[in-house]
Order: sequence, then structure tokens, then C-alpha cells
Amino acid sequence: MGSNNIEKLIITAQELIDDSFKLGIKVIESGYEPTTIVTLWRGGATVGIVIDELMSYKKIITNHKVLKTSSYKNTEQLSSVKIFGLEGTLDRLGKKEKILIIDDIFDSGNTIDAVINALNEKHNYVIKDIRIAVPWFKPENNKTLISPDYYLHETNKWIVFPHELESLSEDEIIKYRSSVI
Repeated sequence: MGSNNIEKLIITAQELIDDSFKLGIKVIESGYEPTTIVTLWRGGATVGIVIDELMSYKKIITNHKVLKTSSYKNTEQLSSVKIFGLEGTLDRLGKKEKILIIDDIFDSGNTIDAVINALNEKHNYVIKDIRIAVPWFKPENNKTLISPDYYLHETNKWIVFPHELESLSEDEIIKYRSSVI
């Protein structure tokens, strides 16, 4: 179970959906029209679905791909990022592709940085127009040279998203995820 010593911000499903629509509107209002959306599974799933739906509603045609990434176990960051799903799903990306990478949070930046590097290495060239959209950004934790192009909130707290249980204590599960018990 999760640690009680970390200051947490517990997000509801409705808050995440509302933020996802706001984030999608921010991307659209910027004038950016991605040709491909790459959503990072699991955390980015809700955000990616909502933004993809919003793009469709606004008649912006995109391909939508999903990559599974793993960089945390409970609240501990792993030493490396594992990426699953690169083979086959992203084989036909061109140099002129406009890619929007979507996740739930930009923390250290290592996950999205690893995805960008993997995409470029896979294709043996640099895809020049890659942008990042996340509802939550932790600028003080950023260990990379990149940062999100679109975000809504900055925080230093540990964010607990609606689907998460591992980072919650038993008392927090009873309080915030009572339907599980």
C-alpha cells in the first residue's frame, strides 16, 4: 500500500475528464493540429480518449496510437523507463508528422523524453514537430531539457489519479475509493 508521508492531491474522475476537455481546447485554440496522437497508457488513457474525441468533434483528423510506459512502482521512480508497443503501431511515421504526446502528468520528464528518443531512434531521423500535453506539470522535478507545450496545473504534491490504488493508504482507500471495499 501507499505511503502516508507524502503530501497527496487526490483527483476525482470528473475532475480529470473536465481537465482533459480544457487541455484539448487549449491545444485546439493554439492552432496546433496533430496528425498523430500518442497516448501513454495507463495514466494518459482518459486524457487521450477525451482529447481524441474533442479533435473528432472539431473535425481534426488524427491517428491515435497508444504506448505503454512504466517508470514508477507505487510512489518510487524506477531507474529506467520501459516502453511497450513501439513495434508495428508507429512504423509509418514521417519526418513531417505532427505528433501530440499525451499523458496525465509531466513529473521528472524522463518518461516522455524516453518516448521521444525512442520514436526518433526507431525511425533513424528526428521528428521535428512533437508536442506534449498533460493536465499536471511538476516543473521543480523536471530532469530533462523538455517541458510540456500544454498543461493546466503546476504542483509539487504527489497526484493520485482516479484509477490508482497503490499509492493510497488503507484509510485513504476507505475515504476516496470506498466502492473498492
